[in-house]
Amino acid sequence: MPTGQQVDLNVASSYLISFDRDDSQLVSFHVVVAIRNRGNWVLRPETGILFNPGESGKFWSLGLGVSRRFGG
Repeated sequence: MPTGQQVDLNVASSYLISFDRDDSQLVSFHVVVAIRNRGNWVLRPETGILFNPGESGKFWSLGLGVSRRFGG
């Protein structure tokens, strides 16, 4: 979702299924902001939450990505 010429906001969710019967399924939600400078570099800070719907507790994650656009 573009919020301007320099910033994009992305929201994603996922459902993780383990191949091991004893492990439970997990749900995650993430928010990523893509911040472009005047050049070809893009900074991508993100945060997310991962949890098991049947249990208490949750895991927060933070990340930072950097990418470079090539071509036109």
